[in-house]
Amino acid sequence: SLLAPSMEGNLDEVKRLVGIAIANNPSTTSSTSTNDNNDENDGPANANNANAAANTNPAVSAYVNAVDPSGNAAIHGATFSGHLSILQFLVETCGADLRLT
Repeated sequence: SLLAPSMEGNLDEVKRLVGIAIANNPSTTSSTSTNDNNDENDGPANANNANAAANTNPAVSAYVNAVDPSGNAAIHGATFSGHLSILQFLVETCGADLRLT
């Protein structure tokens, strides 16, 4: 889940998790990575892909907009905790829905 790292202000972890979501749902994205030596789903190439491809992948948007049992999504955690760089990444790069309540 993206909620905890969003609340903690851990942008690198948020990007890593989005990269994993992209790697696990590649059908609607095109990879721009040149790191062919990375066979893991959590490596640096996938974190870099988060910037380039997240907003084109519906599965990533669904992951970013997922809510916990209390109705909180990653954008709520980032907002409540004042982590604007994470909020910006989630909205501008990942297509987080600002209408989540």
